[in-house]
Amino acid sequence: MTPAEVDAFLRRHHTMALATHGPGGFPHVVAMSYGFLDDRLAFWGDRRSQKIVNLQRDGRLGCLVDDGDEHGELRGVHLAGVAEFVGDPDQLAALGRAVLAQRFGPDADPARFPVPLDRLVAGRVGVRIRVERTASWDHRQRP
Repeated sequence: MTPAEVDAFLRRHHTMALATHGPGGFPHVVAMSYGFLDDRLAFWGDRRSQKIVNLQRDGRLGCLVDDGDEHGELRGVHLAGVAEFVGDPDQLAALGRAVLAQRFGPDADPARFPVPLDRLVAGRVGVRIRVERTASWDHRQRP
């Protein structure tokens, strides 16, 4: 995919597989909602969650967003990068709104969060991804 196609693909989806390095060195992979903060892919998590603890120890991560069921339909984007932590409450609130918009659309009501946004922000850490390498594929484009 071209860079524009990668960007469009990422903006159409709302869940990614996030891989971090677990405490024993094994991969720790979780499904995450994400959004865009400062036009960069970002997510948030509880400050005590395993993914955040892992990233504080080793900031390297991998993300996979994909779709398709049959081989000829498969397409996806893999991002390898480094975590940049976001702790500012205003930035975290913006990230929360971005995650909500990515999942439910730009006009999504913050009441869709299970608890009020300001309470979520208080216990969260944001992670903006500094992408170092991108790989993409689209089997639909094959002859």
